[in-house]
Amino acid sequence: MDTIILPTVLSIVPDVPLVIGPDIGGWSPIRRGSFERESPTGWIKNRLRYVLKNGLARTVRYDRVLAFSEYHRDILASFGVRLERTDLLRPGVSERFHPKTEHKSHEPPQLLYVGDFSAHKGYFQFLDALSQLERPFDARLIGAGDPDIERIRDLGISESVTVEGFVPRADLPTYYRAADLFVLPSIDEMGPNTQIEALACGTPVVATDRPGINEYVSDDAAVFFSPRDAETLTAALDRALNNLDRLKKNARKISSSFRAIDTAEALADTYRRVLADS
Repeated sequence: MDTIILPTVLSIVPDVPLVIGPDIGGWSPIRRGSFERESPTGWIKNRLRYVLKNGLARTVRYDRVLAFSEYHRDILASFGVRLERTDLLRPGVSERFHPKTEHKSHEPPQLLYVGDFSAHKGYFQFLDALSQLERPFDARLIGAGDPDIERIRDLGISESVTVEGFVPRADLPTYYRAADLFVLPSIDEMGPNTQIEALACGTPVVATDRPGINEYVSDDAAVFFSPRDAETLTAALDRALNNLDRLKKNARKISSSFRAIDTAEALADTYRRVLADS
């Protein structure tokens, strides 16, 4: 749910415990990203939704609210949801996302991007960073939208870049396992599934050093970059490629930490506690 309207209706049912979320998002004063380039109409709509969520969160009866990350909990708090009423429900993925038996590095190294071909996801920044890499590489780009083939040509990286376009989620594990590095240059994320999918496949990540992104993995299996610009991303890619064996070894060690069954069990624990208190 992107609003809290449905729970408002459900909350009138007496003596029925109510758990809402976790997909409650939208504009908040603490968020960055595409919201910074709103049209006047979008600016008004986002703030009206924000006011609505604040009003509902303060008046609706609910027992628990679920969040993807600590950053998501902060966003919910900005909507008026009390932190003590929130439970962290970290994303998990299907068992089809698992490492290969043996994962040898490629030459040249294979980089993978999965996400919309948009500025918010850092796609164009990623292309600029690739053009500054002073080493051979192969990059696969998976996502929806316009990949801007002309820009890829102008940057002189077309021979090293393969645009796959949209790929069904069920087919993504093959791409994650084939990659040496997964790159996530997003501006803002409440809890990115793609990062979890890559790590579950034993593939280390290079990602923006932002709350909601840097909460799922330590520096042992990731390289985070900040400030968020093409030059810093290029430097982060170089650092990761120079330490690829260590990063891949550590990513494989934690690959089993992102199972959907663990997420389901955490959700079941929330339900048990709510039922016990009701």
